[in-house]
Amino acid sequence: MIIEIKSKSQITIPKEIMQELNIDKGTNLECKVINGEIVLTPIKFIGKTDIEEIKKKLNDINISENEYNEIIGILERK
Repeated sequence: MIIEIKSKSQITIPKEIMQELNIDKGTNLECKVINGEIVLTPIKFIGKTDIEEIKKKLNDINISENEYNEIIGILERK
């Protein structure tokens, strides 16, 4: 499928692709260049309540303090 870059560097994602990825107007996409290609990946933000729930679950499993801190650091940056 070929799309055109419009003014202000904008593109329109075809409806079929949006439906296949279950994304809608307002969805945030991460944009990266990988091996010379533009890659758009839908992202979802994690709420503070979700982070607290994950922290509780992490306390129930056997992981190192470093692993715990790394996971929480990643979540809090999202």
